[in-house]
Amino acid sequence: ESPVSDHRRKLSFKFPVRPTDSTSIDSTATSLVSSSTLPEEGLSLLEMKERDLEYKHRHTFIGTASLDDLLDRLEISATHKSTKTGVIKAFIHLASTEQILARQSSPTSDGWEFVQRTVSDMSPASDDYLMQSHVRLGVISLQSFLEMVPWDDGDQTDTVNVVDAFCAASHLDQSLSRESKARAFRSWMVR
Repeated sequence: ESPVSDHRRKLSFKFPVRPTDSTSIDSTATSLVSSSTLPEEGLSLLEMKERDLEYKHRHTFIGTASLDDLLDRLEISATHKSTKTGVIKAFIHLASTEQILARQSSPTSDGWEFVQRTVSDMSPASDDYLMQSHVRLGVISLQSFLEMVPWDDGDQTDTVNVVDAFCAASHLDQSLSRESKARAFRSWMVR
C-alpha cells in the first residue's frame, strides 16, 4: 500500500506574477474591452443601437423618474408626435408617483400638511400656470419642462423633442440639486 499523496504537479503557464510595466496591463484591458464591444453573433447593428438607447433611457433621470418611465406614460401617435396635453399628463403622473414615494419614505409626518398634493388625475390644462409651477419632478417644474420643448401651432411636437428636453432637464436637475442654497440650508437645519 502506498500512502495517498496530495502532491500535484504544478504547471507553469509562463505568466509573470507581477507585470513589469503598465503597458501590458493597458493592452490586456483594451483587448478585453474591445472583444466585449464586438457585436454578438446574430445581433444586428440596429439591435445594438436599440439596446444602447434602451439602457440610456432607463438610466436618465429627473428626480425618481427615468426617461423610459416618461416614454411608457406618454401618448405617442403613429407619426411619432406628442401633444402638450399628453406630455402634461405623463409629467403629472411621474411627479405624483415621486411624491408618493417621498411621503412613504419620510421619517416623520410633520410638515406634509404644507406640501401641495400632486395627484395623477389633475387637470392637464395647458394654460394653468399655477399648476405648472407647483408640479415638480426632482427640481424641474412642469412649466420649465414645457418651455424646453418646441411646440407647433397645434401644441404638438416630435417625440424626439420631448426626449431631448428630458435629457436637458435631467442634466439641469443634477446640477441644480447639488448647487442649491436651499439644500445647504436644509443640511444646516437638520444638524
